Amino acid sequence: MGGILDALLNSSDCVEIVDIEGRVTLTNADADRECPDDEQERMWVSGWPESVRSSALIALEEALDGRKERFLAYRPDAETDRWWDVSVSPIEEDAAITGALIISRDVTKLRSDIEDRDQRAKKAERIAEERDLISKEMRHRLKNQIAAIESLARMTARSHRETADFLPAFSQRLMRLSASQDLLSIRDYEPVPLERAVNTMIAISGRNDQVEVGSMPDVKIAATALTTLALILGELTTNSLKYGALSSDMGCVSVECSESNGILTFTWREDAKDLIEPGEEGNGHHLMARMSANSGIAFEKEWHGTGLTCRFGINSRSAG
Repeated sequence: MGGILDALLNSSDCVEIVDIEGRVTLTNADADRECPDDEQERMWVSGWPESVRSSALIALEEALDGRKERFLAYRPDAETDRWWDVSVSPIEEDAAITGALIISRDVTKLRSDIEDRDQRAKKAERIAEERDLISKEMRHRLKNQIAAIESLARMTARSHRETADFLPAFSQRLMRLSASQDLLSIRDYEPVPLERAVNTMIAISGRNDQVEVGSMPDVKIAATALTTLALILGELTTNSLKYGALSSDMGCVSVECSESNGILTFTWREDAKDLIEPGEEGNGHHLMARMSANSGIAFEKEWHGTGLTCRFGINSRSAG
């Protein structure tokens, strides 16, 4: 027993022996360092913080009843808070339990390493989930954009039979589609403030000094709604640059919008001198009419003497 006791007392763990009353009777050097001198003669349970004492008391009672017990304890320290793995074992002499052997091992670093490992694992899992979500979203967006580009190509080809005419018209529509996507966040695909979207689309024309954007509703528009807005404003701007108010340095355009239950109603009004009322409606008109109809609002076009007024609708909540 003496050799075993010597080995325990020389252990790098904190070793304490308590009597049947739970009073500390022997400690090794490490245990001495953990307890101030004035606490050497003490009841072992009272040496623990109040939050741990119930666990310590249960463990000691189990050991004094002949059963080994173990618990994890947190002990605040002046320098650093520490965690202890505490083992409480009965001491028997002549078939009678005379006390308990208590070995406390500092597992603060081990616990910290485990927590760091768990945090890294959770972070890696979260990153993997985010990447998977982004990948799925990008695939979804790519499919939508391919479908939109295909539709634009077909529509443009119907009204521009010659390659020399087709390419500029198609490129312009594609540029507007691209600009709408630039407004969207790749990471979370969040809706875009309406006013920002309208101003961005108008700025592409290079004539935004001739376009007055009125007060816009304080709403955000989702991905598909943004694409619809870009294409309709693009068609209206292109037509105006060719035949309407924006074909003249003196012409002007106003854009206004109202909102009701997620449906945006836009009014595009042109004013300029010596404009000619447009004739037969082309493919661009049919495209705008189809897109507006999806919101439940018919595309309307009216000539008012000094220019064209168009009204159309967009469902701001349409997602991609």
